Amino acid sequence: MFNNSMKGVSALSFALMASVKDLLKTNTFEEIQKDGISFFNDKGDIYLPLATRNFETPLFDPPGRAQPNFIDFREFRSMYLSKDITTITYDESISLPALLTKLAEEPSIYGVILEEKSKKSHSREDKFLFNPLHPLNTFLIASGIIDIPKEGKLHIFEWSGTSKSLLENETKVNRFFEHYQKEYAKLFELAPHIIKEPIKRKRIASISNGDISSLIDFPFIEMINTDIMIEENTHAGRGNNIKSFFIPTQLAIDSIATPYYGLIYMEKRSGSPKGISLTPMYSGNINAFNGEERDYSENRARASSGNVCTGSYNNDSRKGWFTLSKVNLGSMFYPDIVDEKSAVYFAEASKQISGEIWKALRGEDVESSSSEPEVETETQAE
Repeated sequence: MFNNSMKGVSALSFALMASVKDLLKTNTFEEIQKDGISFFNDKGDIYLPLATRNFETPLFDPPGRAQPNFIDFREFRSMYLSKDITTITYDESISLPALLTKLAEEPSIYGVILEEKSKKSHSREDKFLFNPLHPLNTFLIASGIIDIPKEGKLHIFEWSGTSKSLLENETKVNRFFEHYQKEYAKLFELAPHIIKEPIKRKRIASISNGDISSLIDFPFIEMINTDIMIEENTHAGRGNNIKSFFIPTQLAIDSIATPYYGLIYMEKRSGSPKGISLTPMYSGNINAFNGEERDYSENRARASSGNVCTGSYNNDSRKGWFTLSKVNLGSMFYPDIVDEKSAVYFAEASKQISGEIWKALRGEDVESSSSEPEVETETQAE
């Protein structure tokens, strides 16, 4: 009788362990997500990894040698952007390249934020937000390297009257456009060095040693309370091949999200990556002497060590690099990050360069729109 009972217990133990092993096996895997790339995520964050650092870094200083006057972005927004925001709802019946071309060519427009159509309610931190008129972003779309949602909203920001009067100086606007068009062309020529590896998704399931012992010693169904621990992560494969990055600082975030046209250059060497802010729209996450009376080259040379702040994430990790794509106005090293003397002309030039790329993309789409987008207008709170 005793032996028969023990045999029954052993058989039950074996069956339970086999079931647990099957469960662990089912929940442990590694796969490649072929529909995505490592440097673009589902929140619209982006960085551009390169397999080289042996090139002349494009410099996005304003044309001519000038001493910048850096101010807080909130001050810049208050002085130079309209408080009214127009929202357009778009879907596949509307030609997005044609629509963005028109917006980029419109002199009154400062910029656009693309928001994905949510299937369920999300906090702003979880939404897909993207600047489709940042030249680097537009180039990556045109190259077929990244895809943007086919349905969503476009939040349109306009210049204020002050900016419109400045932009009436066509000679200065054209000079900035031609200058930055050449600098972005140098950046786009680095396309063959982009590391376009897909995302690898890995999941590991396990149970504790204590739970394994309990299953062996007390294999009765009413006594089983086993926790299956599941660890899941995504990674970009051969991260060690990355030598340098360009990161578009495409949005500025505080109580609202606002289009931004900054650019960071970072290098990976021994230790933590080092970075510099390019363009008249800096990032507060790169240590620099922004507010002092120096020209751009002196600013870069005097940047203490190019330290890169990525908050609670490692600045040598994929999650850390994603944080640099959106400028968090509430956690700046330095509040003064926008060159008031040049930023209006720089932003207008950036928008127009993107418009040229979208124009080339639209092709036969120009006449394909079969419906008008829905339009609504809101005003920023004081």
